[in-house]
Amino acid sequence: MMDRKIITKVALFSIVAGLISFFESFFIPLIPIPGMKLGFSNIVLLVALLYFDKKVVYLIAVMKSILAALLSGAFTSILYSLPSGIVAVLAMSIAMKFMPKLSFIGVSVIGALFFNMVQVCVSVIVLNSTAYFYYLPWVIIVGSLASTLNGFIVNEITKKNTLGAILK
Repeated sequence: MMDRKIITKVALFSIVAGLISFFESFFIPLIPIPGMKLGFSNIVLLVALLYFDKKVVYLIAVMKSILAALLSGAFTSILYSLPSGIVAVLAMSIAMKFMPKLSFIGVSVIGALFFNMVQVCVSVIVLNSTAYFYYLPWVIIVGSLASTLNGFIVNEITKKNTLGAILK
């Protein structure tokens, strides 16, 4: 059972991640790919991997997907974001465990790579068309660039210990 402090922090992280994900949908993507976002809400998940148990980070990823879907009214987006987010958190946590010297840029790029691959695979399954595999190289390129920026931001946040006082 989680104590009140952890529940409050999980709620805070989930709300921030969900709101960022929701507001990202208003930005025109760099490349016109349906549903493409820059993934800035994953900054929250990367930071959460530093401060919380992995199970808690999975919970935040699930809550982020649900909240973003509720806010946008696009309930089918859960089909894409939920499995992708869970696999991305798994990939990032494995990368952090087995490659401890990897910067957050590397961890972020790994998370984005897995997120994008799962999302394209889900598109192929849900929409019953292999044509979505043609998007994969573009999604990986844009995702790698955006996740590099996300990782850089997390590197800076951790260097300055910006969240340390809040999360104690």
